[in-house]
Amino acid sequence: MNPQNPQRYATTQYLLGMGPMPPPTNTELAVAQLQHTMDQGAFANMGYMAPGPGYAPPQYISQPRDPIPSSQPPSLQLDVHVPGPAVQETATTQATAVPPTVLEISIDNIAPEDFLARICARMEILDGDAQLGWKSSDDLKRDLPKRLSTEDDVKAAFDYFRPILLSKRRQKKIFMEIINLAKPAEKTAAAPKVTETAYRDELNIVKAALACEKHRGHNRWCYVRRDNEKGERCVPLGLEEVTLWARKLHEDKAKPENERELDDKCTKYPDVFKLDDMEKVAAEREERSKNRKKGNAAPEFHLHMPATMAGIFGDVSNAQPAPKRARDTEDSDNDSDDDTPAVSISDVLSVLHKKMPDLNYPQYEASLRGQGIAYANAVSGFDRDFYVKEIGMVKGAVQEFIKVAKKVAKGKGKKRARVESEHDKEN
Repeated sequence: MNPQNPQRYATTQYLLGMGPMPPPTNTELAVAQLQHTMDQGAFANMGYMAPGPGYAPPQYISQPRDPIPSSQPPSLQLDVHVPGPAVQETATTQATAVPPTVLEISIDNIAPEDFLARICARMEILDGDAQLGWKSSDDLKRDLPKRLSTEDDVKAAFDYFRPILLSKRRQKKIFMEIINLAKPAEKTAAAPKVTETAYRDELNIVKAALACEKHRGHNRWCYVRRDNEKGERCVPLGLEEVTLWARKLHEDKAKPENERELDDKCTKYPDVFKLDDMEKVAAEREERSKNRKKGNAAPEFHLHMPATMAGIFGDVSNAQPAPKRARDTEDSDNDSDDDTPAVSISDVLSVLHKKMPDLNYPQYEASLRGQGIAYANAVSGFDRDFYVKEIGMVKGAVQEFIKVAKKVAKGKGKKRARVESEHDKEN
């Protein structure tokens, strides 16, 4: 029994004979009233009602729907590095390298013949004359390029890159590099190089204008600087600087007369020269030479002896000077550093190439010699912008080039020349 429910509690007491009969509930009264009405025949005369039709679902009018787009994988994009058109060298201009063009190609949505047509159009060559190859960015430099001439070659190349582009593990971006396998046209023998005869007349003019009466020597010229504080002073110039001066004079003559900056009298030097640094280096070299000569000079001793000792040592007045050959040997030993041959620029480039082969320093040798920079000691006379604009050297390679050239010119070149001379004497 549950005292919390009084209705059920009272019914239970009544059934057990422990209490009176509980009063009927409202639900029991309503059921009894309806049963009594039905017993009296209240619904006896009502007609039979046929059941209605069964439930039919509503009929919807079909409307056309937009097709559900199917989930397709995204198109694969491949970067293709295409070299620029080849510019041939002529008698008046030098060959220049055109930077490559990067094309974004959808390898799933382009036909092979369209791909080849776009590549040839970028390179400005005819489809029939094209001799193309390709390499992946993962290939090594020594790997040979794969052929790219037919539609099957294009399909094979796309099949190579497709699984790499679909890979989710790869983080480094991959690209395709197009290579022109056709050999460049050789320059005819009738067309001389620009550096051979183009500014020969200007070179003779500059040599004559910069000839110095005070400082004569082989491949030695001077530019006279004038100012109020220090007066006139000579800045020594070598063959490399004079050759570059002549080239700049030749280029300046091609400009209109009112825009020219240089003249045949060489009163103004080219802008690429850093005369302050050149003058400082020359002064330091001259100071070292003077100190070296002072340090090697033997001190003079005056010895006064009595007459009795004169017989022992002989007549001092009849003493003969040392032979000229001995003096020449001493002078040559003291000035051996000045006679040391200069280090060739090719040796500097070889040292750098062994140290950093990826920068390919030997490729700049022809341009350096064309500017008159044939030896290591001429490198310090020019600034970094000169090597980038005139030589075509990449910016990241200029600093190390100047640093190594100075080091070789100051120390290693002299040491090597001294060792070679001693070796020749032994043989």
